[in-house]
Amino acid sequence: ESLSWCEEKLCQVSRSFAVVICQLPHELRVAICNFYLVLRGLDTVEDDMENFSDNEVKLAHLRAFSSYLEDPDWCLDGIGEGHERELLQQFYHVTRVFQSLPA
Repeated sequence: ESLSWCEEKLCQVSRSFAVVICQLPHELRVAICNFYLVLRGLDTVEDDMENFSDNEVKLAHLRAFSSYLEDPDWCLDGIGEGHERELLQQFYHVTRVFQSLPA
């Protein structure tokens, strides 16, 4: 379920990269799709200039972002717009796929 969600979300947040990523062999496609969505989530936090109470709160999220990949239930509401906002609202799909990748 989470992998399908990630593949669908990839197509919504990046049409040009999605075309290339979808042509990769399955194992590589899963890893690169996940990597892209992690970076897209991080970039969405960084780009949002309106929805953080102050810059320190935003910086705290940016600094802690890699640790969020350890929490299979982590998500962030109210940041970004459109599909990027949905990506963060349901980011637990990304973390679950991340945790399923071989070490």
